[in-house]
Amino acid sequence: MKKHYAYTNDVNQNYHTSSRLWYLFAFSLLCFLLNPVLSIHASAQTGTGELAEDEAIIWLTTPGSGSILDCYTNEITIVSTVHKGGVNLDEGATYQWTGPDGFSSDKKDIVVTKPGIYKLIAKTTNGLTGQNSIEILGYNYPKRFAGPDLNVHPSTKTVKLQGYSHGFYDISWEASNGGNIVSGGNTLNPIVDAPGTYTITLTGRRNGCTMQDTMVVTEAEDVFIARITNGIPEIDCDGEPILLDSYVTLNGNEVKEGITYRWTGPNDYTSDAPNAEVNEPGMYTLEVKHNATGLTSSATKGVTQMRFPEGSAGPDKTLTCANPTVTLEGSITNDFGEPIWLASDGGHFVSGYRTLNPVVDATGTYTLRLQHPKGCPVEYTVKVTREEGPSISATGGKLDCLSGSIQLTGSSDTEGVSYSWTGPDGYTSSEQNPIVKMAGDYTFTVTDPQSGCSASTMVAVTPASSELTAKEYLIDFNSAKKGLISSIETEAGTVSIMGRKRNPGSTETFAPENHAAIFDSQAPTGDDADLYTTDWGQVLIINTNLSDVPDDNQWGGELILDFSAIGPVTLESIGVLDMDLYEDMSWVYLYDEAGNELHKVHLKTLGNNSRQTVDLGNTRGVTKMKVVLDGRDGSGYFAGSSAIDDVKFRVEKEVAIPCQNAQQQEALQALAYPTTFSDKATIQFTLQDAGEYTVNLYDTQGILVKQLSTGTAMANEQVTIEVAAGNMKEGMYLARIVSPAGSKTLKLILKR
Repeated sequence: MKKHYAYTNDVNQNYHTSSRLWYLFAFSLLCFLLNPVLSIHASAQTGTGELAEDEAIIWLTTPGSGSILDCYTNEITIVSTVHKGGVNLDEGATYQWTGPDGFSSDKKDIVVTKPGIYKLIAKTTNGLTGQNSIEILGYNYPKRFAGPDLNVHPSTKTVKLQGYSHGFYDISWEASNGGNIVSGGNTLNPIVDAPGTYTITLTGRRNGCTMQDTMVVTEAEDVFIARITNGIPEIDCDGEPILLDSYVTLNGNEVKEGITYRWTGPNDYTSDAPNAEVNEPGMYTLEVKHNATGLTSSATKGVTQMRFPEGSAGPDKTLTCANPTVTLEGSITNDFGEPIWLASDGGHFVSGYRTLNPVVDATGTYTLRLQHPKGCPVEYTVKVTREEGPSISATGGKLDCLSGSIQLTGSSDTEGVSYSWTGPDGYTSSEQNPIVKMAGDYTFTVTDPQSGCSASTMVAVTPASSELTAKEYLIDFNSAKKGLISSIETEAGTVSIMGRKRNPGSTETFAPENHAAIFDSQAPTGDDADLYTTDWGQVLIINTNLSDVPDDNQWGGELILDFSAIGPVTLESIGVLDMDLYEDMSWVYLYDEAGNELHKVHLKTLGNNSRQTVDLGNTRGVTKMKVVLDGRDGSGYFAGSSAIDDVKFRVEKEVAIPCQNAQQQEALQALAYPTTFSDKATIQFTLQDAGEYTVNLYDTQGILVKQLSTGTAMANEQVTIEVAAGNMKEGMYLARIVSPAGSKTLKLILKR
């Protein structure tokens, strides 16, 4: 009995489970034993590897004829079987066949005469659907047996033919028209070395049927081509080098060995590597040479670079008292890019941060970022500073017993300022040094007409029958226990302390508890190395939490010292530690008993670990001091993590004394305060008559320490002299005022 060999090409195979595969193998083996010609195709399956509930299995076979059309077999019968779970479902099923050249049929089994793929979709009476396909082979199907026409080149001299067969045919080649077979004439891929016509003959082993096909080999010149394969090479914003890749072919085949490379480009760029690393835009040329044949080729490729916007953040700006906001002047000069501004070092936007001209109201650094979806971002910066207010100094004193008046003195180091005084019973004056006749508190104001900024301070005028005594005190927090604190004891009395912690975020809210805490600046805790000092000791901070482990609150807040238990005091100065560059919205406010603002001072931003002593203007009548720690960090959120120390204040009292006789009063009047001091003391005196004077400082042994001042005073002019402690030793000193009309000695005690 002759055996017929069937060839199938399963276009829908999808075997996913071993049990399924074993079932198919067993079933196909059984069919093969019953029928020597069988084509097995599994039905389409779901992605899980198992049949869906509505799917059936279809088997397609070609019993008795095989699956190849040739001279012996000119028609083939394809038999279908539909089943599921071992149950045959052919009865009542419907069939839909499709095939080559528009073939269609609704029969269960079909007879075909043309090669190609035949597909069946079957539906059973119980609603199941299955599909499968089978491939029938034949002459010149599925492709030409001789393969494509080819070229033979001088560099290779031979070429391998690309024949095709179904595997059960004997193969032979014949050369004609000058062709020559070097080897492999009975294989699918003979080697030939001459142009010509080559004919393949396929002979069926079972029936002797033959099929022939021809192809042509043509002599052609070597084709040597160089390419740069990158599509559109572009250097990115960072300027990192990119790689240009070469691709070289000889007669359509890639070659890498025996090639000489030469790259050239902008700014005398050269390279002999197969691939070029470049970081500049421009045209690059690749020249290659095939060393064995001497063939050359070249290619060019343009490299681009992402575009950069061009512009400016504009000139630096200055905030003034008259102009508390400024408009930044950004620009784009090449019409490329969109603006967005960023604020740092305390900067703050009022509006327009996505425009070229935002409005700002705080000092800091402002960065204009220009960006474009198809370009590179660039940044430009501008600084906004604040104009400082004018300096100020003023003195009062005691009414003269004889004249009942005193001359107030005021001054400022700022040029071009105007002066004004206010006092008891609606007193006003625009003189710099007016003469007044009523005791009370007088406020001196200096105004800079150019900036609109002003500064004020207060002095006291006491009755002729009284004397103003003053004692200075220092709160340095060194005696307090580290951790949370609500009050501190001084020689003058108790000072209440409140620390209002501002919560994080961009909406201003405060914690209800007291977060004031004592922090050791010489042994920082938490992450507060920026509060380190070598000699300030303990300082006052706003604590992040309510534990006794000091850790300053980075979001700012308020430190409030209440002097109500002592009574109105005169505040001289305060120390401030670590005023960061972006905390430019920080101030000191002084209030009287009724809550009226007496004085305020803007704190300078000097950076991490910075230290500054802030002059509080000898402001009298203070019952509450509020230190506001405020700023905006680079992200626009609240900030303020400074500390305060060394609060200097004095308590002044009027002491009744009998008014001296006119003759004594006319000679010399003098006052020194505070009599006990650690940093500086003030001496004030007036001469009834104009004349020269000398003021010397002596120790208790009568030895001259230094000359404090000498000059000429006008009649009733109040002369003020400061005594700086400097490097003087602790102890008692005598200040002696000498004039033609008489002399007076004042006692001072230096206590550090």
